[in-house]
Amino acid sequence: MLGGERVQNGDLPGRHAQPFESVALLLTLTFVLTGLCLIPYPGLQNDEVLFAGALYAPGEVLESISVFKKPLPTMLMGYLGALKAWLYAPILAIWQPSAWSVRLPVVLLGACTLWLFFRLSRRLLDRRGALAACALLAADTTFVITTTFDWGPVVLQRLFAVAGVWLLVRFHDTYNRLYLGTAFLVLGLALWDKALFGWILAGLAAAAACTAPGAIRRALGWRNMALALACFLIGVSPLIRHTWRTHMDTLHSAVGWSLEGWRGKLHVASSTLDGSSLIGYLTVDDPAGRSGEPRNALERLSVAVDTMAGRPRHGWLGYALGLSLLLLPLLWRSPARRPMLFSLVLLLVAWGLMFLGRGVGGSSHHVSLLWPWPHLMIAAAFAGASRRLGRAGVPALILAVGLISVKALLATNVHLSQYIRNGAAGSWTDAIHGLSDYLGTQPGKQVVVLDWGVLEPLRLLHRGRLPLIWGADPLRTAAPGPDELRLLGEMAGQPGRLFVSHTDSHEQFAGVNRQLVLMLDSLGLRRDVLKVIPDSHGRPVYEVWAVRR
Repeated sequence: MLGGERVQNGDLPGRHAQPFESVALLLTLTFVLTGLCLIPYPGLQNDEVLFAGALYAPGEVLESISVFKKPLPTMLMGYLGALKAWLYAPILAIWQPSAWSVRLPVVLLGACTLWLFFRLSRRLLDRRGALAACALLAADTTFVITTTFDWGPVVLQRLFAVAGVWLLVRFHDTYNRLYLGTAFLVLGLALWDKALFGWILAGLAAAAACTAPGAIRRALGWRNMALALACFLIGVSPLIRHTWRTHMDTLHSAVGWSLEGWRGKLHVASSTLDGSSLIGYLTVDDPAGRSGEPRNALERLSVAVDTMAGRPRHGWLGYALGLSLLLLPLLWRSPARRPMLFSLVLLLVAWGLMFLGRGVGGSSHHVSLLWPWPHLMIAAAFAGASRRLGRAGVPALILAVGLISVKALLATNVHLSQYIRNGAAGSWTDAIHGLSDYLGTQPGKQVVVLDWGVLEPLRLLHRGRLPLIWGADPLRTAAPGPDELRLLGEMAGQPGRLFVSHTDSHEQFAGVNRQLVLMLDSLGLRRDVLKVIPDSHGRPVYEVWAVRR
């Protein structure tokens, strides 16, 4: 549909395809191993485990349906479905909640995305282009980091986008309606998983209309349209049900245009491309007050490589994307034109909606939804250009892709090195595990959480058996009145309760600690700190305390 002839696409059977698939498998394994190296360092983050509210008490689900007289969660938030909770329910039923049980499944889903992307690229490009695309994505810092730590969440979004396009291309090749129905079911599931997939869906539709209008016209029979619509509606039905029941609340909250913060959005898009956007957010950036020493051979190797390389924070993917744009006029009459245009239109439409949207597009987990389409465009351009170089083409392509990939791996290693030397930052602190262990030694005591980023990890780690109460709302008012004081007094008046808050330097809601002290003073109460929980680098992060008069 988008590529050249079958011979150029490299879909030759038998022994000719095996070496290329072996290399692609090796690249996929490299991606998985990179993710495995990163998994244990940050603590579980609130948004990363938001699905816990659908699995464990105290349950926090926006909407459910009744199945055999039991509630089945469908929506976690107005724009976030419960599909990820459905995925993790059987996993966590047999595997104790931990960093590994939460992160290994999404790393493996990322590997599926990478493999499907290779298969799709083999159809749209030639074999050298497919391997180039696979190598660029496997080494990409943003892809590795946002897959391993799926706080967006983005992993299912990217998997469904690639799978949907691959299935539609398979339908175009075979006219087997099974591919068509499955493609639209997958795209519907992606939109239910997170309504922001609408950006990508709009980009996909625009890209297909611009690059394959003939294929679309040939597929517009009423049977095909009815099947596609039915399957899409089945996939997205929980979101449609919620939107209908709330009188279009999801749409109203998502629609709005503004140029406010446009400079920041440009910076985030650029830093997400070069892989530097998450330094200082997931890791404590250099220089750090408390630097740790490597503890094993892998950590020593990571820090040594990082030091020898000069701690390079920025990859070259942005430059490669810019170069591919310059190559587009030169490749206009080549088979690379259609996949390049498909990627370009998709990126312009989807990112344009982020850029113009009110209150969206200013975070890396938004921009990374565009992956892996920049890599497809770069691979198509570089592979197309290499064919014009004759015998020097393949070595030139290997050199270019190799340099970009190595630079990306070095940028990813900066994150690992900072985890080792400096530790995790903010809401990613590994002190959450020490807090969980300590609270586990206080059986039966209710725990009142007074800041963001604590409730969901504790809910998950204790499988809902820890009596948790959200208590931060009275503290988030600039001028607390009688109602806020009454709420805090009621929480503090219950004997035996434990309270959890951040230390001043780790507050997530700015000013809650100061507000807490003032309100307790007005109630004639004080804090009796029982335990200060540090992170692995000795920084005090949490305070566990009781109320005394």
